[in-house]
Amino acid sequence: MRDEPASKRSFDDVKNAQKDAGEWNENQVLFGIAKFGWLSMTQLAKFCDASHGSMRHIARRLEQTKYIWSEPLDNSPNVRCYALTRKGTARVKSVFTNTDFKKVETYSQCRGFLSQFEHHYHRHLSNEFLIDLVTDNINFQNYHITHYLPEHEVQARKNDINTMIQCVPDALALSDDNRLIAIEIENTLRGKSRHGTNLTHWIEVVAEKIENQGGASDSLRGLFGNLENPDYEDVDQVFVCASEQIFRNVWNKVQRILLKTDCLSAGDNISYFVVDGKRWHNIFENHELLSHSDPDVAERVSAGADRFTFPKAKRMQVVNELYSLNLSRKAVAQRHNISVSTLDRWKREFHAV
Repeated sequence: MRDEPASKRSFDDVKNAQKDAGEWNENQVLFGIAKFGWLSMTQLAKFCDASHGSMRHIARRLEQTKYIWSEPLDNSPNVRCYALTRKGTARVKSVFTNTDFKKVETYSQCRGFLSQFEHHYHRHLSNEFLIDLVTDNINFQNYHITHYLPEHEVQARKNDINTMIQCVPDALALSDDNRLIAIEIENTLRGKSRHGTNLTHWIEVVAEKIENQGGASDSLRGLFGNLENPDYEDVDQVFVCASEQIFRNVWNKVQRILLKTDCLSAGDNISYFVVDGKRWHNIFENHELLSHSDPDVAERVSAGADRFTFPKAKRMQVVNELYSLNLSRKAVAQRHNISVSTLDRWKREFHAV
């Protein structure tokens, strides 16, 4: 039989290479969904280091072949989240045989299921923050993340995690220098005393270790699989707060714990990210890390609290400024460190139209 032309073989090689690349891209998407439970298009693009356009084509192909399904999240600007079908779950288990998935979730495909998933915006925030942290889109103390457990996997391992650190955070990460990072999402305004309740004992124990031993080292108990070093060397606690008021409440709660335990130096291990309003895409873009022990952060908390201590005469003065100085509502609000909605409420209080 006559040999095929070299050009023909070359074309087949290219075609096969493209097919292999396409399958690899699809498997990365399926892996991300299996790891996090469900993800939005933007989160998948970040996790797989792909453009939004490329991810849209991959997701469409996987939906057409019944490996994944999607639906828009409630109260969102048509943000679609993607979950595995039974067929997709089977492919993940067959491809990633060496991956220690504690749980691969197949959500029932019915309209409105994911949208009504309990605290779905909380999960959306948690997934986005961890993906940004893992892909270095967030510069957190210049740490490089080597292992991580998103909220989906934390819930599957919650008994083991609770045994290890006496609480269940929303996500966990481990840096290349074996620092354990506990991530807690605070997106509901609940009052000062209730914020961070699940982590109160954890912070007390960690703070005392940091104060007395200079660090909070302990065993990882196989949480991230078989590691060369089975212990973590120190701990960082990160609170992701969905508003300034939530941030102030959490900061005050943590400060009371540190004062109670006389361990203020542990504040260096506690940080915050504050999200300005409810966002669905690139949520943490251009957001800075706030350290609990930073004097400027303490001043920010104090200044924010002053918003709610304006006497009646002062409120009337601020409303009058809005008209006498011919400034915009936003400019007046910034001058007095209040929100625009607060200024509008004061206008209504004094019947100003």
